[in-house]
Amino acid sequence: MAGGRPRCWLDEQHVASDGLCRSFPDDLRELMTLYSEVDEKSKELILALARTISER
Repeated sequence: MAGGRPRCWLDEQHVASDGLCRSFPDDLRELMTLYSEVDEKSKELILALARTISER
């Protein structure tokens, strides 16, 4: 543990504590939080859905 953070902490997105993320609209932060909390297969599905929606 370096700097009081767990191993691989930097490899993860920390939406709630990231100053840049706090400047985003609430709905975008919610989406980012949900995305960061799901497994890889779910992330693929979320991205596929977003791409499908954006093609409209």
